[in-house]
This record gives sequence, C-alpha cells and structure tokens, in this order.
Amino acid sequence: GEAWASEAQVASRQLSDFLGDLKALDHHLGDAADDAGFNVVRLAQAVTYNLQKKLSEGAPAGASEREAWLSSAFESIGSTAFLLLGAWGADWRNSLEWNLTAEVGDVRAWPPPGAEHGFGGARAALGAVPLERTRSRLFSRFRDVAEQYLRLWRNGTSGVGGSSGEEPSSDARRLAARRRRSRRLASSNSSVESSGDAGNATEAPGNATEALGNATEVAPPPSQEPVETEEEEQTEQEEEKEGEASGPVSLDVLAPAAEEVMNLVEQLTEVVVVRLRRPQASLLAGTLPLLTGCRHERRLCLSELMAVFSEAAAVESAWLGFGHRAVRPWMEVVGEERRIANAAAEVVRLARTRA
Repeated sequence: GEAWASEAQVASRQLSDFLGDLKALDHHLGDAADDAGFNVVRLAQAVTYNLQKKLSEGAPAGASEREAWLSSAFESIGSTAFLLLGAWGADWRNSLEWNLTAEVGDVRAWPPPGAEHGFGGARAALGAVPLERTRSRLFSRFRDVAEQYLRLWRNGTSGVGGSSGEEPSSDARRLAARRRRSRRLASSNSSVESSGDAGNATEAPGNATEALGNATEVAPPPSQEPVETEEEEQTEQEEEKEGEASGPVSLDVLAPAAEEVMNLVEQLTEVVVVRLRRPQASLLAGTLPLLTGCRHERRLCLSELMAVFSEAAAVESAWLGFGHRAVRPWMEVVGEERRIANAAAEVVRLARTRA
C-alpha cells in the first residue's frame, strides 16, 4: 500500500507538470495566433466555402483527375479539423486557445468525486450555451460539406480509390515518413532553443511572426526516445524525402482518416476540452471519457491520424485564417506573403504539438 501511494504521488506530480506545460503552450499559441491576425472562425468559414464551391463546380470526369480532386479535398478536411479541436464550447467565444482551468486533483480520493458530471467532475456553468448550438456555428457546416465528399468517395466510379497500380507498401512508407517528420517537428517545438528561430524565419519579421516564435518558450518536456546517431538520422531524413516525394497518400487511407479525425475532434472537444474548462474541474475527478476512435483495433488515435495529412496541406488551410489585419500593406507583396506563410506554418506546428 505504501509503495502504491508513493508511486501515485510521483505520477500525480509528473501529471501536474505536464498539465502546467500544456496550459502554458496553449496560452502562448492563443496569444500568438491572435497577435498575428489569425481567426479560427474565418478559417472554418473559408475552408467550408472553398470546399462547397468545388462541389458546385463538379468533380472532374477522368478517374485520375477525380482521385486527385478528392485527395486534395480530404487533405484540406483532415488538416482543418485538427485546427478546430477545442475551438467551440459552452459560450460563443471561438479561438485556437483551449483555456483549460482544470487541475490534477486529489490522487488519494476514491471513488473519484463528481462522477455524475462526467469527466472532470465539475458541473456546467450557469447560462452555458448548449454545445449543439455553438457546434453549428463553427463545425457542423464544415462537417456537412465534408460528408458530401465522403459520399462521393464511397459512391465513386471504378478507378477512384487510390489503387492505381502502386505497391501496397507505398502508403505505409509515406505514412511512416510523415510520422517521423511529425515527431521531429514536435521535438523541435519542445526545445527551448527553437523559441527564437520562428521569429527570425523571414527577412523582415514583424510583431506577428515574432509573437509566434516566442510561443514555443514553454512546451511539454521533450520525449525520452533514444538518441539517434548521425548515420541513423541521415537515413531517416532520406526516407522522409523519399516518402514525401513519392506522391500523396491514397484515397483508401485519406478518406477514412478524414472521417475519423472529424469524429475524434468532435468527441475530444465536447467530452474532454469543454469539461476541463469548467470551474473546479480536475483530471482525477468524474468518469473517464469514452473515445471510440481509440478503442478498436485498426482505428487510430489523434496523434497517429495527424501523420496521415501533410503539413503543406495544413499550412494552406491555416493561411485562410489570416485576414486583412495580418497584412502590412506598406511592405513588398512577395515578402509579406512569405511572412504570413511562415506564420501559418508556425500555427500548424504549435497546434500539432499541443494535440
């Protein structure tokens, strides 16, 4: 009993440190994105509009063109869904920042208190807006359009689906390359040394990009993975380039992954993030959430699904979240576009690190 209690106390302290780092990273991401002129509602509306416009124009007739058209749409859908994680809740404020208020809680309390209120153990605040209403403002319309693409994929003509004569292992190589790249990005964002680099990523960095660069000052502890030798690192970098250069992931992977991401984002937002915003919420109170995307064999959790979608597609989606306030009209156009592109890339990296 004493040994168990000691281990529980150590785990509780580690969890408290991790939660503190997560809150700090979340706060910096929210401030930096806002300073740069990024707006998550603008992002959701712009992506939804673009996807709907492409649908109204109709899918290409050729099989290969149709496959590329659907692949581009699913890349956009999956990448955008990641950025919408936690962006709505029990009020009308929408932002990238999760605004978590929960603490770890009492590790000695058994049974966990607040079971009647679900995960977090805290009751909803008075005057809370029903989630179905706030979801409809930001996520529902986006998901409705995405479902139309999924129906097109399911009912598509023969030859659309990603089985274009490639080796069965091609998707596995591409996904492995993207997972390695995601781990590298997360590792680099977790290091203190990277905090100043993002702000100097352009020739004429402004306050927006500098703010994004400073957002990595507080991040979760770096992973404890074995240190790679220089030869192993070079081999992995070559494999990453080969995986990315070999083309996009097939529709047979992209389409189900996009659907799974939307399911998990909706569940995580409403069953986890929203409840951890409530006053007096704690991680060790209430009942554990049931996340169906992580319970079944062959179904992946969010961290694994993240590697399915390319960073380039995510940056293209994030770009749409910047409005006129982000643009400095007195600057040279090409340089200003490059600066905003770097800001969009930093938003994506920080958001993926947090997720």
